[in-house]
Amino acid sequence: MPNLYDYNTGKPMVIAYEKVSADYNPGWIISFCDNQNCYSDFVSSDTFTTVAANETVNIKISIMSMGKADTAVVKYAVWNKYASSIVKDTLAWTIYMPQSASTKEFSVNLAAAYPNPTTDVVILPNGAKSVMLFDAKGSKIEAIELVGSRLNLASMPAGNYLLNFEVNGRLTSQNIILK
Repeated sequence: MPNLYDYNTGKPMVIAYEKVSADYNPGWIISFCDNQNCYSDFVSSDTFTTVAANETVNIKISIMSMGKADTAVVKYAVWNKYASSIVKDTLAWTIYMPQSASTKEFSVNLAAAYPNPTTDVVILPNGAKSVMLFDAKGSKIEAIELVGSRLNLASMPAGNYLLNFEVNGRLTSQNIILK
């Protein structure tokens, strides 16, 4: 399974995260999990394992209120650790616990075709199906060569294309630039 690469640095994509704030009832029992580790509290910072092109990474927060009803506000920053220019996004959860256990989950979908832009071949995420390619006028291109997860565009003229495909029941539309 190929890893997602930051084409500016040539390094695999590694999603990092850092706690911005966590305001919650100290009597609650907390479980915080990413795609490789679980912690018994809101972790200060860490990274997910290296992310492959079709993987989804998850942050899972589980709370047992221990009979203490309250509301929590939790914020984490996430970013590509090896990107040439670091752009952080902030994820925020507001969790209301009446008195029972609950789980709140966030997923980052990284199902994207790459490289983009390209000169000849686009690699689709593993398991991609219902692949359709459209030109800039919106016309469907009938003769596309798809071998495994590789879409050969070498015979196509340079330009902008719209690529539609489905992975794990999710439809993805992506602009592809062919040089």
